Amino acid sequence: MLLVTSAHAGALTSLGNKLTIAMSDLPRYEKLPLFDPHRKDFNCVYQAQRVPAPDPQAEMWFQQALAMDDPNLPIDKIDYGKMYQLYLQAADRNLWEAMLNLASLILSNRDGVTEHDPEVAIQWVEKAMKLGIPDAYDRMGVYHLARAD
Repeated sequence: MLLVTSAHAGALTSLGNKLTIAMSDLPRYEKLPLFDPHRKDFNCVYQAQRVPAPDPQAEMWFQQALAMDDPNLPIDKIDYGKMYQLYLQAADRNLWEAMLNLASLILSNRDGVTEHDPEVAIQWVEKAMKLGIPDAYDRMGVYHLARAD
């Protein structure tokens, strides 16, 4: 019995180590270098120079979703379900703005939004991070700060 137990423990330890390695590879755990204001080399670039070109269809869906979020409308008159679907379609085509807005919508408590899992929201932000989007790194930093509170 002891041999079986230790064999299972070894397998579990191995699985745990693999999960730890896999988790550390996720963008949310990326170790970023500290900002050094005295460094000699610094290339300033605008975010627009770093982001991928948008897919025209994704951009159209994104703009439709943005138009639905009219600040002049009462919240109960906004179709968050339709907005969620439009952002999801655009995000599936790698439109980073849609990914970040979709993450925010997932974390909201709005009626019509079918997904409310924080892990899914984080995964959308990570996808934008993998595209090299600076705003995605900022968003993940906000998530880390909120978790620290």
